[in-house]
Amino acid sequence: MIVDDGQGFANLRGVMLHCRGTVLEDAAAEEADPLLAEARVELGRKYRVVGEDGVGNETPWPGTARGTWRWVRLEPYNIVTWDNRKMQRPEVKSRYGTQMLKGDGRE
Repeated sequence: MIVDDGQGFANLRGVMLHCRGTVLEDAAAEEADPLLAEARVELGRKYRVVGEDGVGNETPWPGTARGTWRWVRLEPYNIVTWDNRKMQRPEVKSRYGTQMLKGDGRE
């Protein structure tokens, strides 16, 4: 999985996760997963799934395995990060990075 942010090479930053994935195929697999309950609570807060008592009383995300929808548990075994904005610091001595940051037209 890769997530990145930034416009142009000089501002690019991101993270790449090499993971083992486990697809939770049914309600029994969901119940057996020790972290899914916490993930559902966090999603409920993020997307404000409103409980019976109104706003501020968010309930866990109700989604469960159905049709083609599945929860996938990712277990990273290798993490790679980058932040090209750091190449702008004077102590970084990357010839390629320096060329890119000087605006030689390759951005």
